[in-house]
Amino acid sequence: VDPQQARGDVQGRVKRSPVASNRRAAFGRLVRCAGLIIRATGDPLEGLSVAAVTYYGAGLVGYLAKGAHAAGFGVRPDVAVAISIPLIAAAVWVVVRRLHRKAEAAAV
Repeated sequence: VDPQQARGDVQGRVKRSPVASNRRAAFGRLVRCAGLIIRATGDPLEGLSVAAVTYYGAGLVGYLAKGAHAAGFGVRPDVAVAISIPLIAAAVWVVVRRLHRKAEAAAV
């Protein structure tokens, strides 16, 4: 038997093993599962980030209002913070949603 012909037969008969097919299928399931987990945790994490940035922003407004009050401006720090919280939260939520939509569009 010609060695080149024998090599051609061996190369022509290369089959995918059932183990490799099972590994590919398992990896595909793992990737889909990871995608579902990321989507499921995305909304709660967005909510936490909005809350954290709102808390930080309200603290900054509080410091600014205290400084304005000490400087003689007629600002009540507690009222300024109370008014700023929903405004900051709404602004941060809008920005986070826009970023999330852009990221989704880029992923597609």
